[in-house]
Amino acid sequence: MNPGNVACTVTPSSIGPNAGSYGVHADCDGTNHAASDDATATIAKAAGAVVWGTLNFTYDGSTPTITATMNPGNVACTVTPSSIGPNAGSYGVHADCDSTNHAASDDTTATIAKAAGAVVWGTLNFTYDGSTPTITATMNPGNVACTVTPSTIGPDAGSYGVHADCDSTNYAASDDTTATIAKATQTITDFTSDPPTPVFILNGTFTLSAVGGASGNPVVFGSLTPALCTVSGNTVTMLAVGTCTLTADQAGNANFEPAAQVTLDVVLAPAPAPDLAVSIDDGRDYVQYGKPLSYTIVVSNVGNTSVTAASVSALLPAILQGQGWSCVASSGSACGQASGSGDLVDSGAALAVGGSLTYVLDTVVVDDQQLASDEILLSAGVTASGDVNGANDSATDLTLAVLFRNGFEQGEDGAQALPPELRLGAVGTLTQDLALTLAVDAASLAPWQRTTLAQAGDGAFQVEAIRIADGVYLRLRSAEQVGAWSRLDAGAIALVLVDTRLGLVGARAGLELVLPHAGPFEVRYRAVR
Repeated sequence: MNPGNVACTVTPSSIGPNAGSYGVHADCDGTNHAASDDATATIAKAAGAVVWGTLNFTYDGSTPTITATMNPGNVACTVTPSSIGPNAGSYGVHADCDSTNHAASDDTTATIAKAAGAVVWGTLNFTYDGSTPTITATMNPGNVACTVTPSTIGPDAGSYGVHADCDSTNYAASDDTTATIAKATQTITDFTSDPPTPVFILNGTFTLSAVGGASGNPVVFGSLTPALCTVSGNTVTMLAVGTCTLTADQAGNANFEPAAQVTLDVVLAPAPAPDLAVSIDDGRDYVQYGKPLSYTIVVSNVGNTSVTAASVSALLPAILQGQGWSCVASSGSACGQASGSGDLVDSGAALAVGGSLTYVLDTVVVDDQQLASDEILLSAGVTASGDVNGANDSATDLTLAVLFRNGFEQGEDGAQALPPELRLGAVGTLTQDLALTLAVDAASLAPWQRTTLAQAGDGAFQVEAIRIADGVYLRLRSAEQVGAWSRLDAGAIALVLVDTRLGLVGARAGLELVLPHAGPFEVRYRAVR
């Protein structure tokens, strides 16, 4: 108490311990003074410490709650706002905290970070075309367009690193990758020779040309058949006849692959050289006067080009009397005439390369022993424009005319024995009531050679065959008659006897011959093994 700074008596003498307001009373008494007073004493709350809960989140579409506590005491605080979101971003939050003896408040920032998106690249692989392709990328979710650096690549072929940055309200992404421009392909076209089919001349030349691809590099020519042809630049030198196989190549560059090799076959053919050859054969060395004698004349095209307007001839000597002739052509060839009489004279015949004409010339040996010679010489000849080889254009057959030569064995004609295959062959019987069936093995017949398939034991008739190309032709003949040729239809024939008429069944045209008597006949024939 003043004056005197006299101590007073205070009731209560102490307050607390908790924070708050307390009423107190003071009585003061001195020698000369006295006083009393009432007052309020306070204990203020101490400052607490705010402890924030989770403040950093990643976007997931929710609204996360923000929490805070105060120490000491881990006292829950009131946070405003109590939740943030749902979008990514930064949010200001405030905490008020209060307990019996402590109080605190604080402001801070809570964040929702953007979630990771996925970068989806557009087209990354291209083929060179001179352009600068644009690289694109989007981000999922949302198909959000990204910023790509660089936005275009090229124009040259190669590999290019590119980077994408993608951003939306709630997602972000970035990625690095490689975009490529592949080399373009190129093609060689119009690979040709001039001329297309050169006529072969040793060391002669012809030229090549081709259109290359877009690289602009030159087309390079070569040969896969150096024994036949060689190449220098675009010039080909011919060395031999045959198929010259040539190549064309074109190199690539920075933007184009090498072109695929192209090949060209060029036939090096000799100049057209017609060459006809002729052969003649009657199949025997001896013949009796007055007997039939048949010749097979074969004209073949052994050249390298077809022939038209060929002429074939065989002029009969005095000792032979013509009985007619017939002609059969191989596939692709044609006789001038199918048949004729007297001398063989056929003009306008046509022969394919490798083709042939087969003439059967039927004659009878004149029964006149006063002739100058018993040598029967018959020559056949062929002529054609441009024929390059005259050595094979004619041929001659020699046969001797005789009275008798052997012992008239059964089936022989007194001049020439039966062919070995008949003398060693089978024997059958042909009667008015019993036909005779004979198998015909085409493969066993020699090409272009007339063959006796069967013969009556007394020589009354013969069945002759000739194989021409893929066909077999048959005819009937006797000492007095020679029938026409007809193509075999099947693998067998049947001989049928009606009175004195002999018929052959199994050829395309019916064959018939009148015999000197009505049989029966013992028939010798070629057996098929």
